[in-house]
Amino acid sequence: MYNKENIKKIYAGIFFIAGVILIFIIVFMIGLEKGATQPKFQITVIFRNVGGLSTGASVRLSGVSVGTVYSVDFLDQKIQNRGVKVVLSIFKKYKKQIENCSVFSIKAVNILGEKVVDIESPGDVKVFDLSKPIIGFDPLDVQDLA
Repeated sequence: MYNKENIKKIYAGIFFIAGVILIFIIVFMIGLEKGATQPKFQITVIFRNVGGLSTGASVRLSGVSVGTVYSVDFLDQKIQNRGVKVVLSIFKKYKKQIENCSVFSIKAVNILGEKVVDIESPGDVKVFDLSKPIIGFDPLDVQDLA
């Protein structure tokens, strides 16, 4: 009924399907670990200069990673002499803490100059309306030191 050639094809098919299922499971697990399935909200922060900040960069609240940079783009019209719009994608579970912060800045985290958005609350509690653009503090430029 079944010869050796057909049995080999059946085993190859089963092995292939198992491999594809395993790849999907691994991708799903990585997505869960990175927070791909967690609900998020967006904040717009306005800067003069982003100093090399790119999409996908980390957003940190007091050193804790709370989201990523969703997009970096120019504004059509400047707001308070700032022309670069950065949209942050933040996990919803940190919304209360973000509303009470007042300093949004771009910082380098290592000697290679990788940029992150750093959010801090210096003590004076100012509640932000997160639906409106927030004015951020520009990164320190090495040319300013010279």
